[in-house]
Amino acid sequence: MKVLITGPGVISTFYAARLRERGADVTLLARGGRLADLREHGVVLEGALGGLAISRPCAHPVAVDRLPS
Repeated sequence: MKVLITGPGVISTFYAARLRERGADVTLLARGGRLADLREHGVVLEGALGGLAISRPCAHPVAVDRLPS
């Protein structure tokens, strides 16, 4: 499955990462600082369980600033 997410905020980036972990071909269309952050750090999923913060890297979606012509 191919998925394009435009203007990836917190929630849509979370779902992009989860879809990518399950084998979907995910592309995030972003710009500016958000694009730079995604390219530098990728996506890190964080959660809290009993007061303990858990961070883990995940399968990174591709981040682009324009669609290929």
